[in-house]
Amino acid sequence: MGVGGALYVASLDWTISNIDQWSPSHPELGHESEPGKAMTYSAVVLMPYLDVCCVAKAGKFSGRAGVGIGPVAVEDEDDHLLRKKRSTGEMKGVGVKTEVELRYEFTGSLFALVNVSALSIEAHGTQTQEGYGGELEGYSAEIDEEFSMSVVNTGVAAGYRF
Repeated sequence: MGVGGALYVASLDWTISNIDQWSPSHPELGHESEPGKAMTYSAVVLMPYLDVCCVAKAGKFSGRAGVGIGPVAVEDEDDHLLRKKRSTGEMKGVGVKTEVELRYEFTGSLFALVNVSALSIEAHGTQTQEGYGGELEGYSAEIDEEFSMSVVNTGVAAGYRF
């Protein structure tokens, strides 16, 4: 058994380009497309957490299981370039991270392993929206914002220890 501190950091960035939109419920409105960059989104997620783990070995098998929980801080920004509206948010919440690994030793050096990890984050806060040009010049608003993220990773590997 073991307990230790850890830090999860993620930087997420997306760019939306070459939009193509139409309204199925209003086909009379026609079709609209816009080449080039239309929107950007970025978020930074910080989660310090306490990791509790257990390591076990039985014959040629060994494994590790761990779970961590901690507070989450998220800052994000999305910029609607075509509408000239930028939104920034600050949120706080909770995250849970789990991991399980099972390893089999073929020889003293050759091994194979299977790994599964999962992360779930929920955060709530406030978003500030500001128009910086065009018809939204001078626009300002503040709304509630939610951020949620769920990630599951699996892996299979073979290795050789020197």
